[in-house]
Amino acid sequence: MQVKNRGQVITPKNIIKDILELSDYKGEKILKKHVMENSCANGAFLVEIVKRYINAYKRKNKTLKGIEEELSTYIHGIEIDKELHKECIKELNNLAKEQKIGEVNWDIINGNSLKIDKYNNEMDYVIGNPPYVRTHNLEDQYQNVKNSIFCTNGMIDLYIIFFEVGLKMLKNSGTLCYITPNSFYTSVAGTELRNYIKTEQCLETIMDLGHYQPFKETTYTTITKIQKGIKFKHCKYYKYSQESERPIYKNIINYSKLFIDGRIYLETNKKGSAEVLQYNSKSLKTRVKNGFATLSDKIFIQNDFPFVENTIDVIKSSTGKWAKCIYPYDENGKIIPFENLNQDVQEYLMNNKEKLEKRSIDENTPWYAFGRTQAINDVQKQKISINTTIKDIESIKLNLIEPGQGVYSGLYILTDKPYEYIEKIIKTKRFIKYIEGLNKCKNAGYYTFSSKDLEKYINYHTEVMNMDNNKFLNIIRESFEKYLETSSRSNEKLKILHGEIAKDLADRLGDGYKVNSLNTKGGKEKNIQGEYMVKKVDITISKKEKDIAGIALKFIMSNYWQNSNNYFENMLGETANIRRAGKPYYQILVLPSKLPYFNKSGEIKKYEEINQDRLEKYIKLSKEDIKQNLYCPNKMLIYIVDIPIPGEDCKQRKDYIEFYQNLDEFHITKNNEEYEFGDMVVYNDYERFISEICDEVENN
Repeated sequence: MQVKNRGQVITPKNIIKDILELSDYKGEKILKKHVMENSCANGAFLVEIVKRYINAYKRKNKTLKGIEEELSTYIHGIEIDKELHKECIKELNNLAKEQKIGEVNWDIINGNSLKIDKYNNEMDYVIGNPPYVRTHNLEDQYQNVKNSIFCTNGMIDLYIIFFEVGLKMLKNSGTLCYITPNSFYTSVAGTELRNYIKTEQCLETIMDLGHYQPFKETTYTTITKIQKGIKFKHCKYYKYSQESERPIYKNIINYSKLFIDGRIYLETNKKGSAEVLQYNSKSLKTRVKNGFATLSDKIFIQNDFPFVENTIDVIKSSTGKWAKCIYPYDENGKIIPFENLNQDVQEYLMNNKEKLEKRSIDENTPWYAFGRTQAINDVQKQKISINTTIKDIESIKLNLIEPGQGVYSGLYILTDKPYEYIEKIIKTKRFIKYIEGLNKCKNAGYYTFSSKDLEKYINYHTEVMNMDNNKFLNIIRESFEKYLETSSRSNEKLKILHGEIAKDLADRLGDGYKVNSLNTKGGKEKNIQGEYMVKKVDITISKKEKDIAGIALKFIMSNYWQNSNNYFENMLGETANIRRAGKPYYQILVLPSKLPYFNKSGEIKKYEEINQDRLEKYIKLSKEDIKQNLYCPNKMLIYIVDIPIPGEDCKQRKDYIEFYQNLDEFHITKNNEEYEFGDMVVYNDYERFISEICDEVENN
């Protein structure tokens, strides 16, 4: 493959044909239509363009007589390199000669497209493969691009300027079709180009090449079709197949979903991806950072050193392998004066001083320090390392890093969540799909991601998706409010509580499991076949269409003694029925610490208070051996909450309801009383209960 000067490369024939097909440059409609390739190199595009023009002319006119004038008038090109310009003219003349066409006065200019404006607003088609090169590497071009509308952010690549050049050349309703790097989807440099596309809604089709690389260079590319002055409601999306080397239609993306946070994402149909990308938190509980940047790993990091002082253990995130690292810092991350380092360390560093001084290190950084200060202040913290190039779950390398140990060549996670929790949300197909959706391709089908990409994902899953105790209390409050709005027999209150728990379970268990309940997809409870009878279960967990576990939920909001006895008696029978069929069965019981007791006319007769005596039957049950006693749930959550209680003037159900409706705001909180439950009961800890269920389900 011949590499063009100034960052351009010659385009393979199959890509040229795909671009011309996508541009709809074919048939008799192309006759007397102006077409431009503004970086035409040796004429690879123009040769195919002229072939199509010749065929269309011949079909219409049954002869090629007179075509010389049309080829001279409607085919245009610009090439800055003199030798390539000559080669282009030669290729076009050879084609004309093959077709027995007379002399053509080709309108192919040897010049700089950034300086030529004679074609502005004249072209019906602008087609090609613009040069890919950072403008700071083109000193002679810098003055030509610095005033560009698309050149106001980041490190601009010349191909982005060529979008602006091509659009200026087009007539209204004209078509631009380029193959370029796909970095403009999300890069800072592509901001203004994306703003233009979003405002004009002119991107008609995007054909992402993904891991398919038509060029030897490691650039990952895309083909875009823009129609100037035409607004589209959605964008067609194609993805290239590496196997067939052909574009495969994926779907259409509505413009409202094409852009997330000002960036282009093509895989937002992937489960949860759009929500994660849109998520922004003011206070991130989990942070993701880059590891050490010594700027000379071969000197600072080795399998071992002949000294121990001033060294720490470090892990290479990309491989998960441990090594030793010279660490010239104290426990507070402050640089140790050189003369205070171990003598052997001093001698070793002095022997490498010349190499270390050649590094591009931060200003005022001692020559023997790391090149950058990143990650140094976190050495004394527990963290989790992770590699940044992955392909599947098996390729993810997570490692727990103890205080005093370091990380390099990758990222590390700082979180208050246990390692097992982070592992469960990252080592999932959901995470792989999220990373695939970012579309940051690497060789051999791998993808990469940044610290911010991972930080968003973890915080979204810990703060939004997975329900903690605070969120559980909020859901209880919402359920209670719905109870007040509807009749006591309505299942509307259950939809909220059941639906949110089911959603949380589905998110935690991930792909391969299905969770049914009210207010989920399907919208209803599912029947489970027990040992003796079919039982409708509040929440059902299935795998491969097989029901594998059930959860019953009860929120007693009034008349505790009456409801509790009924629930307890029913629970024993339904638990035995399902557990004898070999399926785990779990129970959730939510109880206000004080509940009104209504008589049949709706009068409040008294308030019942939850205490040791009223819970005695549950305490006794919780201490049973669940393996021996199948009447016991596999695990039970008892959650006792405090709800504000009306005053003595509240006598009737309607007064009780009005009390809460008149409150501007009220909170439901966790009750602080302690009870001695056995191992079967989890008391007032939703997070622990739901995690234990997930562990049992996944392990069984």
